[in-house]
Amino acid sequence: MRKKYLWIPNLVFVCLLSYLLARIGNTLLLAGLQASTPHPSLAQTAREARPKVAGKKSVRLYRSISQRNVFNSAYRGTEEGLQPKTPVTVAPLQKTDMN
Repeated sequence: MRKKYLWIPNLVFVCLLSYLLARIGNTLLLAGLQASTPHPSLAQTAREARPKVAGKKSVRLYRSISQRNVFNSAYRGTEEGLQPKTPVTVAPLQKTDMN
């Protein structure tokens, strides 16, 4: 009878062992991440040293993309380039003879 239920303590042991190994791994990972992050004052000075990025870009800058049609879209960059799609005719559905 003792051998019959031996799997229960083994299962509990495996669960506890996996929990402890996961905790150790998380602790080591967090310690490594905290060591690699720079000091807040260093990050702030690096942010201030970066040049300011201009605001919104003009549409003219992106017009060449739509005119060259790099994505093979129906829109060609002009209003007359937009072609309406032709309607597709579908035959009426028929009942099947399958079960």
